[in-house]
Amino acid sequence: MDKKIPIQNRILAFFLSLLFSATLIISIFAFPVELVTFNIQSYKPILENSENLSRYPEVISQVLVSRINKVLEPSPLAKILSNSKGLESSFEKNISPESSLLIFHELSAQTLDYLNFKTPNLSLNLDIGELKSDLILKSEAIASEYLSTLPRCSAAVEEESKMIDFDQLPPCKPSSTLYKSFLYPTAIYIDDLINRLPEKASLIGALPFDKTVVDRYFYFYSIGRWALRLLPILAIGLLLIIVLLLQAEKKIMLRWTGRLLLFTSGLGLVGLVILLIGFDQFVVLLLNQYLNDFIEGFGTLLLGFAQEIGYQTLIWAGISFAVVFAFGTFLLIINWFLKPGTESTNTSLNDPDRPMQEGSSSEPLLNGDQFQKEIMPETLEEVEAEEKKNSKKKNTNRKSL
Repeated sequence: MDKKIPIQNRILAFFLSLLFSATLIISIFAFPVELVTFNIQSYKPILENSENLSRYPEVISQVLVSRINKVLEPSPLAKILSNSKGLESSFEKNISPESSLLIFHELSAQTLDYLNFKTPNLSLNLDIGELKSDLILKSEAIASEYLSTLPRCSAAVEEESKMIDFDQLPPCKPSSTLYKSFLYPTAIYIDDLINRLPEKASLIGALPFDKTVVDRYFYFYSIGRWALRLLPILAIGLLLIIVLLLQAEKKIMLRWTGRLLLFTSGLGLVGLVILLIGFDQFVVLLLNQYLNDFIEGFGTLLLGFAQEIGYQTLIWAGISFAVVFAFGTFLLIINWFLKPGTESTNTSLNDPDRPMQEGSSSEPLLNGDQFQKEIMPETLEEVEAEEKKNSKKKNTNRKSL
């Protein structure tokens, strides 16, 4: 007779299947996170995207003005440079996309090295030496751009400006007669500000990071990342246990495993479609509370990166679910073509009821000689001896009569 799966095995396999489904879905989402989100190669096409290239000078100009204010603390900027937005705009127009792209490549590499446990601290020290040299050569152009953002000076202010020092110059655009007396001192002052910036600029001070909070979050992040890496192994282990519990009947085992994979991947694909429909809004809701504290351009840039990398991650998750779905279908096809097992011919010999059945038979049991004669043919001598014996019995019967 075929082996039967014990009821306790089926019950345990059912609960393990529920745990397997949850574990596999999370594992499938965790795999593309490792493959895409924490891989520097995924960011290179996004960094070199033309739309993002146009944003880098704006972000860097905002960081530069923020760093200049830090360098000058507690002293403020000169009165004429009090228009921070105008100063950012003048820097932005004189920063080339190529030099800003190199800075963002370095920024991405340092951030991912920290998240991939390759560096112990999130330093974000960027080499801005080349950018400084480029901006110093353009200090006069920067000053000219800045003055063009200011409102025009009144006649009284211009007259007063002729007799005051640079530090007291008003934040306004003078007429052509006084333009050079405003332009040159402003260009020299901007040149000096750029020179005072360090060769290695740390973004930690310019970004809203609290080191203690970052370290605490990073601790939980490390544990979560380690757990996500173990989930695929756990999912495979659960599937093997389910197979072992059901191995007594191969057809049931294949059907159960195939349907389990189809159900899990189908459920994951449905959830993936729902997530893709409102993914942009989901990312905004998730990150907006943190990005509000960043400088405006940098927050917008990070949001764009998160959305683009997120889409790539979800696409890979969809491919993974499709592979699991195909494997589940393959197992069901194998089960379809697998013939049911036949009873062994030797099982009847091990049947305990067989001696009772033989004992209750109406046919008498034959001894060894009779059994052999039923099988073996009689020889000629035996036939003659039997005939003589029979003839003697006949003669004896006649005499008695």
